[in-house]
Amino acid sequence: MKKLTTALILAILSTLTGCGSTESTSCDNVCDSYGTCAGFTEEITTADIEEAKTSCKQECAKWSDETKKCITKQPIKSAVDCANLSMCALKEYQDLIPKDLLN
Repeated sequence: MKKLTTALILAILSTLTGCGSTESTSCDNVCDSYGTCAGFTEEITTADIEEAKTSCKQECAKWSDETKKCITKQPIKSAVDCANLSMCALKEYQDLIPKDLLN
């Protein structure tokens, strides 16, 4: 029940605070969306979510404003919405994919 409660609370908070509803270049806003998505994971704790947000902020600082805006404009209302967030961030990591795998 605790797992469900944490995910439910995060989903409600993201809806109430407008998480993912406006374009922003703020890493705080970007990582709030990421934390909401992390909250949909089974057996997640509040500490895990905070750790996810902290690591997100380290990565987010390297991302383009375009990526940040893409992530924050996507509303996160369910776990399915997190796929959009991943698609926004994908281009930031394309250079890490070996070129022979892309062909």
